Amino acid sequence: MNEDKKNKNKPRGIALIMSMFVLFFLMSLAISYAFAIKLELSLARNYMDDLQAQYCAKAGVYRALGELKKGLKTGSFAYPKYDFPEDAELLERYEEVYNKVPVGEGYYTVKFKDNFGQVGLGPMDESSLINISELAKGKKRETLQRLFETATDDLVLIDKLVDCVIDYVDKDDNPEINGAEIDDYEDLEPPARIANGPMNESTDFLTILDVMINKFPGEIDDTVWFGEDLNEDGFLDENENDGDKTPPIDDADDILDQGIKDYITVDSETDKVNPNTASEKVLEIIMPERYEQIIEDRQYRHLSGGGKVFRIRSYGKAHGYTHVLEWVVKLGGRSGYPTVKRMYSL
Repeated sequence: MNEDKKNKNKPRGIALIMSMFVLFFLMSLAISYAFAIKLELSLARNYMDDLQAQYCAKAGVYRALGELKKGLKTGSFAYPKYDFPEDAELLERYEEVYNKVPVGEGYYTVKFKDNFGQVGLGPMDESSLINISELAKGKKRETLQRLFETATDDLVLIDKLVDCVIDYVDKDDNPEINGAEIDDYEDLEPPARIANGPMNESTDFLTILDVMINKFPGEIDDTVWFGEDLNEDGFLDENENDGDKTPPIDDADDILDQGIKDYITVDSETDKVNPNTASEKVLEIIMPERYEQIIEDRQYRHLSGGGKVFRIRSYGKAHGYTHVLEWVVKLGGRSGYPTVKRMYSL
């Protein structure tokens, strides 16, 4: 009887509580597993969508390469003009091969935005820009001065900019009067290397700028590269003319300094520009005595001259995803097919 009494006094329902705990644990595990599976599936689907967009963009690049190969026979390149009757057929073809071309479940568009906001279909002619590396190599000081005048009206600073750019590409270690050579680049933290040869990319100028900021403190900042036009609308807004009160930093001189980043290239392999594709400002910098006549002439006909290097920017879109590829290619070569100088995934 004593044993039965003890058993009666033991807590009841422990098995039920333990079962509930086990069931709760298993349910939590199942929910976590289901959530993980759902997340993995979502990531995989997003990756596939982005991959589709990437391959759509690549299709646009290869289509542009094929079109450029076909255009090799002409020996020159000019964007079709909307007001040229003879360009109507070419414009129609550009719309067909470059504008929202279906690829599987997505499409690609090959277009460019040039140095002053002009948007067009197809590849962009690199010789519509100013090759700062070639100008420095040829020590064309007057042209370099006109280029830097777009960014600053400080003539002393312009001379320093010209000297430093020339020193960056020349092969000797003898600095120009206000230049910078290997020791100045080694003084940076971390140290940088001087090219003593052609620039690899236009952003090499930022290394030159770092050296100048270190060597001439308080005299120069990155507006030489980026300009004061923060929203890139081409107008001098209030925040772009108030010194350092609000971004960007500007000189508050009532003049909009553009900066040089949208004017320059290092890929065109020539210090000349294509008169058909260069902007008015680029022509004014390169050919100050003739640019007005060139602008007038090209309204009525395609002018002789052109480059062999093109920038292809292809936008691939699929299921809401956008992937942008940019290739810089050179026409010609033994195979007759454009060769790739550099490629980016933006």
